[in-house]
Amino acid sequence: MKIGLMLELFDSLMTYLIQHRIKTLVYKAIPHIYQVVPAEEDLYALFRYDAKLIRRDVSSAILLDEPIPFRKGRKWSIKRGKKNELHD
Repeated sequence: MKIGLMLELFDSLMTYLIQHRIKTLVYKAIPHIYQVVPAEEDLYALFRYDAKLIRRDVSSAILLDEPIPFRKGRKWSIKRGKKNELHD
């Protein structure tokens, strides 16, 4: 989406909110990991409307085709558990 279209969208949204006397809108941006092409037009539009940041979350992702290697101590613990017949 281009910035011009995003600003038009937010203009329409603001008009709607004002017309319907809605005083608060909570907006959560889509995490970058889900975007095909990372872009922040929505965050820029919020900045232009003097939006107030009330919360910032951390998101993490694991690429399933690139397994995370175990640390040496973790490998030892797994072997020890198997040796002692530990099950989950």
